[in-house]
Amino acid sequence: MKDKPFRLVSVRLLDAQTKEPIFKRRMWLGVWGQRAEELTLEEVYWAYRQRFDIEHFLKLPFTSCHFQ
Repeated sequence: MKDKPFRLVSVRLLDAQTKEPIFKRRMWLGVWGQRAEELTLEEVYWAYRQRFDIEHFLKLPFTSCHFQ
């Protein structure tokens, strides 16, 4: 894997008012690819959020029909 460099990003969401963490544990994201260095930390987080929402949206019909 030495020939496959990546960035490891730690994400911790904070409450806007209290500045306290919303979740106990941090989320760790790995970023691979030729243009990974061009992404800001915020872009990495929002790309993950968008993918997360899509995957859960697509998974719902399969789980409700008992497909695996």
